[in-house]
Amino acid sequence: MKEMLQRLREFSGWLDDNIDDIRGQKHTQYGVLSGEEAWIKLLRGNQRYLCGDGHTFLLKVALETHQSKRHELANHQNPFAVVVACSDSRVPLAMLFNQGVGDIFVIRLAGNVVDPLALGSIEYGMHHLGAKLLVVLGHTGCGAVTAAFGYEGSDSSDEEDSDYDSDADEVTTAKPSDKQPVREDDEHDSSDSDDDNKEACGHGHVPSILRKISPACDWARAKLHIDKSTDISKLPSDKRSELINVAVRRNVYNVLDEIIARSPLVDDAIKNNDAKIVCAQYDLLTGRVDEIGEDASIVERLHRKISSNSWTQ
Repeated sequence: MKEMLQRLREFSGWLDDNIDDIRGQKHTQYGVLSGEEAWIKLLRGNQRYLCGDGHTFLLKVALETHQSKRHELANHQNPFAVVVACSDSRVPLAMLFNQGVGDIFVIRLAGNVVDPLALGSIEYGMHHLGAKLLVVLGHTGCGAVTAAFGYEGSDSSDEEDSDYDSDADEVTTAKPSDKQPVREDDEHDSSDSDDDNKEACGHGHVPSILRKISPACDWARAKLHIDKSTDISKLPSDKRSELINVAVRRNVYNVLDEIIARSPLVDDAIKNNDAKIVCAQYDLLTGRVDEIGEDASIVERLHRKISSNSWTQ
C-alpha cells in the first residue's frame, strides 16, 4: 500500500508538470493520424489495458475530466478512428483501447452488423469527421452469433430494413423458412444466460439481426465439416467454441464486405489510400484485441515490443 501511494504521489507531480503539453499533443495529432498510425495507437492502448497500467488509467481520468478538455470538445470533434462493434456490455470499447472522450467514433449493433443508419454513421465519421481508420470488431463468445445458428441455412431474399428507414437502400438478408425460438449455447456454457437468450431471440426484431449473421454460421459449418442439421448445443464444448469463433470471424469479414459494397464513400477512401480498414477480434477472457487477416502479424509485433510505460502514446 505504501509503495502504491508513493507511485501515485510521483505520478501526480509528473502530471502537474506535463498536462498542458499532453493535452496539446492529443488535440493536434488526431487530425493528421494516418490509418496505420491510428491502428497502432489503438493497439498500444490495448496493450496498456492488458498490462493494467495504473498510471495510464489515472492519466486518462485526469485528461478527460479536466474542464478545459471538455470545453475543447464542446463544439467540435475529430476522432481518429471509426469502430463498428457489437453492443455486448462485456466489450467496453474506450476502456479496452485505453482511449477517452473524442478519440473513437463508435457504431454498435448486436453482432456488429450494419444497416442503412449504421452505414450513414460510418460515412459521417470518415467523410465528415475525417477519421482515417475503420475497424470492424467482433468478439469471442458473441451471443448474437451463437443464436444465429438457429436461423442459418435459409433461402436468401431481398428484404427492406423498413423499421429504420422506408427510403433506405435495399438490404440483402437470409429469410428463415419458419420463425421459431432460437436455441443459444455460448462458448462459456452459461445455462442461465442461454435460457434468457433462447426466450428472447425468436421475438420482436431480434430475428432481423440473426438473419444477417446466419451466412457466417453456414460458412463456419462448411469449413469445419459440421452438418447443418447438427444441434450445436450437442457438440463437445471445445468443438462448439471453435465453431462459434470461426463464425464470429467470418461475420466480421462479411460486415466489412457489406460496408465496402454499399458505401461508395468508404470504397473510394480505401481505393485512394485515404483510409485503412481492419478486421479484428476482442477476447472476452484475456482482454486482448487481435487483427484477423493478412496483416495480423502487426499485432504480434506490437504486443511483443510495446512497453507498458508508454503512458502518452
